[in-house]
Amino acid sequence: MAGKGYIITNIKRSGGKVLPLSTAIWRSNIRGASSSAIVSRLQQVALLAAKRLARYYTRQRVFGFDMGIDANGRVWIIEANLRPDISLFQKLADKSMYRTILAYRRHG
Repeated sequence: MAGKGYIITNIKRSGGKVLPLSTAIWRSNIRGASSSAIVSRLQQVALLAAKRLARYYTRQRVFGFDMGIDANGRVWIIEANLRPDISLFQKLADKSMYRTILAYRRHG
C-alpha cells in the first residue's frame, strides 16, 4: 500500500506498507468489484501474461508482475519482471506465498 500522499506503492519511495492483497483491497477506494472478483481477475491476467511470455522466455520459471487495480476494479499490468524481487513477501505474516515462489524458482 502506498504511503500517505503517494500513488506509487514502492515501499522505499513512498514509505508505504506491505499488506495482504485482501487487506489492501479492503482499505482502498475500489468500489467496482468484490475483493474475491478482483483477486480472481488478478490471477487470471497474471497467468495469461505468464503463458504468453513463456513462449519467448522458455527457460524462465518465475515472472513478476507489477499490477494495478483502478477504482472500478479493473486490473492492469504495469510491467513484467524476469528477476522479481520477492523480499517484500517475507514481510507478510503469512509466508506461504514467499515459500511458493521459492519452490517455483527451484523446481519450476
